[in-house]
Amino acid sequence: MGVEVIEHSQPTLRGNKIHHSRVGGIWVYKEAKGLYEGNDIHSCMKANVRVWELGDPTMQGNKIHSGRACGILIYECGKGHFIDNDIYDNREWNMEVKRFATPLFEKNRISGAHMGGVYCHGGGGIGAFTSDFTNRDSAITRFTLTNNDIFANKGVGVSIGNDGVPAITHNRFYGGQNAAIYVAGVKAQGTITDNEMYENKDGIVLREGACPHIERNIIRDQKRRGVVVCARGQGFLIENTISGSGWYNVEVRGEKPKEISPEKAEKELEKKKRLYASMGLLVPLPKDGVTIAGLITDESGKTSVLLRGNRIVGGGRGGVHLCEWARGVLKKNEMIQASGPALVVATGADPEVDGNTISECATFGIHVLAGGMGRYANNKISMNASSGFCLETDASSDVRANEICENDDAGMLVKAGANARIYGNTMHSNGGAGIEVEGEGTTQLRDNDVHSNKGEGGIIVRAACEVTVCENNVHENDAAGVLLLEGANPLLAKNRLVENGGEGVRMMRGAKGRLERNTIQGNVGAGILSEPDCTPTIGENFVTNNADEKGVALDDAAVEAN
Repeated sequence: MGVEVIEHSQPTLRGNKIHHSRVGGIWVYKEAKGLYEGNDIHSCMKANVRVWELGDPTMQGNKIHSGRACGILIYECGKGHFIDNDIYDNREWNMEVKRFATPLFEKNRISGAHMGGVYCHGGGGIGAFTSDFTNRDSAITRFTLTNNDIFANKGVGVSIGNDGVPAITHNRFYGGQNAAIYVAGVKAQGTITDNEMYENKDGIVLREGACPHIERNIIRDQKRRGVVVCARGQGFLIENTISGSGWYNVEVRGEKPKEISPEKAEKELEKKKRLYASMGLLVPLPKDGVTIAGLITDESGKTSVLLRGNRIVGGGRGGVHLCEWARGVLKKNEMIQASGPALVVATGADPEVDGNTISECATFGIHVLAGGMGRYANNKISMNASSGFCLETDASSDVRANEICENDDAGMLVKAGANARIYGNTMHSNGGAGIEVEGEGTTQLRDNDVHSNKGEGGIIVRAACEVTVCENNVHENDAAGVLLLEGANPLLAKNRLVENGGEGVRMMRGAKGRLERNTIQGNVGAGILSEPDCTPTIGENFVTNNADEKGVALDDAAVEAN
């Protein structure tokens, strides 16, 4: 033992060299305090500095390094104020804080540890690095880490395990660490605010039920991802700037729902009924329409994240990637200048995307891949190099009240097989059509305002029969209001098609179409133009004041009273 301080002692140790002790360099416990300044503490077999049982030292300007275990270990209600120390090159963690410890670390330089910079958890060393991510001897641990430089550790900068609830603020994380902050465990929380994280492999990793509050951080130039949420991780990301990541700025990975046999589902339902009855919750649970997604013993939360008010800039592959089966809420974020789409939604992912500004991306603004879902409302999607919004085959999304404008291609591109509800949006000033449907599906276009688009039509429908186009206002587009191609046979009903640069409705290449109760007026071409081999059904439309004297120009069409 180098120095042991106990029983209310308050020594002053200044300028000493304490090293190669078999047990430890400095022990402070049993309510001892003291000032420890300018010492060189290194190469001890166990922790260079150990604080517990209400020990409360002030350690300033020390070098704490090269320990065979950790540099500083604080536990069992240990305290302390650690300021302006160099803590580096320890074999395990530079600092480990656990079991009710409440120290304050500020203005330290923490670097070069083999396992990582700081480890905060509630247990006795069993935590974020066990197979089940549990602590068997846990206790809430709160401490403050402020205005430190945490860099070039061989593992992570800060790891938060179960029952760790630190306040991490105004720190700088850099130097190629595996992650700046790693949070894992169903009880791992904490507040992470006003930090700067740059040039690590990943910025923040949330997993295994972790749910911290992350606010006003600058997370930039990570080699892979700015924020990763996986394995039932959760979290709140509010007003952060996340930019310049090599892959995606934010990546959320979900879990595929478990599928069980009908017999097992029946047994699970009966178990839940009995459980609710035992708690006095005698609410009937009908079996019709009930889907049992997991077992009664598996009620853990799904991977999800709340992103609100963040500025998400760039990204080598895109801005935000919601991988298979991910969940999340994206609200009032600015998502710009991604090298891919600002938002990618993969199979089974089901986000709520509301009130975001999405612009200046190298491909699509939002790209919903095959089987993706989600609800998208009140977003402004503009100035992207391809379409503003793209829905792939089997995508099933609800798109409402968005402004999609000034994109280089179509405002919204709906691929064959997509099944979307597109209601109440404004699509204008796009380089292609306002909305383009490229094949069969059950997409519904209703109550949209489509104007001032530069493509061949305000709305283009190709080779689709089940598409519904109703109650839209399609006006002042450069060419036709609605263009039907390649055997398309949608229902066009109660639309207002006025003052377009071409025809109100144009049918080409074997298109059909069912036109009912539309108002078609003031267009530069004919109100309705059907080319040879097109056989539309037209009834009860109001066609008037189109510049071409032929209000309706048809070949082989079935025409009712108009």
